[in-house]
Amino acid sequence: MQKFLHMIMIPVFSALKILSSLKFMRKLLLCCLITLTSNTVSAIEPVSLSVKINGVSEDIEKHIRSDMSLQHLRSDPAISESVLEYYIERAIQEITVSLQPYGFYNPHITARKSFKKNRWLISFSVDKGPVVQIETIDIQIEGPGLYNPNLSNIAKLMPLKIGNTLLHEEYEAGKKAILNAAIYEGYLAAELTTHRVEVDTQRSKAKIIIVLNTSNLYYFGHTTFSDSLLNNTFLNRYPTYEEGDPFTAQKLLNLEDALRNSDYFSTVRVDSQPNHETYQVPISVDLEDQKPNHYLFGAGYGTDTGPRGKVGYLRRRVNSKGHKFNAQLQLSELFHKVEADYIIPGKRPQTDSISINSKYMEDEYNEKPVESLELTLSEKREIYGWDRIMGLSFIHEKSVTFISNESRRDDLLLPFIEFKNTTRDNLNNPTRGRTRMIRLKGAHDDLASSVSFAQIYFQERWLHSFAYDFKTLFRLELGATLPRTYDKLPLSQRFFAGGDTSIRGFGYRSLPAEIDKDDERQPVGGSYLFVTSLELGKMIYKPFGIHSFIDMGNAFRSSKDEVQIGIGGGINYDTKLGPIKFSIAKPITNAAQSWRIHATFGPEL
Repeated sequence: MQKFLHMIMIPVFSALKILSSLKFMRKLLLCCLITLTSNTVSAIEPVSLSVKINGVSEDIEKHIRSDMSLQHLRSDPAISESVLEYYIERAIQEITVSLQPYGFYNPHITARKSFKKNRWLISFSVDKGPVVQIETIDIQIEGPGLYNPNLSNIAKLMPLKIGNTLLHEEYEAGKKAILNAAIYEGYLAAELTTHRVEVDTQRSKAKIIIVLNTSNLYYFGHTTFSDSLLNNTFLNRYPTYEEGDPFTAQKLLNLEDALRNSDYFSTVRVDSQPNHETYQVPISVDLEDQKPNHYLFGAGYGTDTGPRGKVGYLRRRVNSKGHKFNAQLQLSELFHKVEADYIIPGKRPQTDSISINSKYMEDEYNEKPVESLELTLSEKREIYGWDRIMGLSFIHEKSVTFISNESRRDDLLLPFIEFKNTTRDNLNNPTRGRTRMIRLKGAHDDLASSVSFAQIYFQERWLHSFAYDFKTLFRLELGATLPRTYDKLPLSQRFFAGGDTSIRGFGYRSLPAEIDKDDERQPVGGSYLFVTSLELGKMIYKPFGIHSFIDMGNAFRSSKDEVQIGIGGGINYDTKLGPIKFSIAKPITNAAQSWRIHATFGPEL
């Protein structure tokens, strides 16, 4: 029985061993398959994507790509063709929309795709089609602002005109300008109730429709100033509006600019808080006072004056009424001057003032000493954009005459009036602008004066810039004195020409000249003046530039005096306070004279 059982069990155990071996082999085979599959997957290279857009400019292409969702697939390592097809169709729609801001509403776009070396190349060919042109522009005003004359031409603020290409950027800029114009005029709750563009893609025409509802006009409320060493009576003279006047943003900006430019304050903050129930705009002004004392030290060099220096003192606030005191000492090889000013602000402190001036000066006219003492009372006021200065001067002058070398003393009681206007795009470095000045003055020997005369003087400067960094500077000076007996006038009241800012190539105040007994040319001055100049400049490498010029004119005693001409050129270096110019010039009407060097520094206007 045991033998029988043993014979039976042997095959059973053998079968079990075989089955166990088969299971092990299956596991081993499965592991091999997993390892092989893993290696195969890791061996697959990532797929890249390139997109080309043909038929559009670089700017438009950049805009298209910024809005194209297809661009995001470039970072996907496994892009399926079905997904790619979806994004291509979507990209065609996106390109169509991206072209509209440039006026293209009916484009034809085709796409091609190719696959090579694990890289998808998608190419879009864009036929932009015709541009959409503006056919009509309908801009309407509703509300109280309908009858405001300052808004009557508001349609001109839309940069798009009939016949122009429909450009979304210009349309949006026009909408903003129209709304801002209403707010600027005091309609602080204004809104565009309608603003749309109707495009006829079949005809490639567009219609702009804008409706501006101005709502109510707002008015200036009470203006309050923070604590200051200047009293409120004085500060309240700065606003150019009264409480209850229609609100305008320009008057608020004018107030802020006037306070900043007054030199009384280190900080100025103007804040407005509109009340939408009462339509009032209270104004609050926060001020921080400047230090009361200011000291000035300066040095320089000019070919007319030689080395020069300046020391100055300014008392910004003499009292709570805003009075100022200013004193200066100037020294150079040619002149010495001590000057003091006491300034009383006027009704409009930003433009009006009364000045009491005293001046002592030692000057030199071609080695002829002139010593003068001058006292002046003047009033400055702005009239129609011009600064009008009128006043009365008393001048006591001692000098030595030309040719005869005689000492003379003169007293002048000199009433005068002056008008000046300057417009420029920058205070110290203008690129374009104009300045004009006309001055009238005179004296009579029956009114505390040694001599009778009347004199007029006119000056104009015109600056304009052109393309390629070119600019021109034109100067004109005209003057006349009656009677024309120039030799009876004190030296300080005669006209002279020549020098850095007159006729270059000639010495400072060297024209007109007369031959003295030693056969030397002595400048004697004249009764008339004519000087003109044309200068052409070009920036070469900022801040360096070059310039060339022709100057002509003279100070005339009579028609016998000739027009003198000087030509030359030089280099200039632009600074924050104006250009530094070095020039070399030669008279062409007097060949015997050699070249002269001229140096100037400061604003051209």
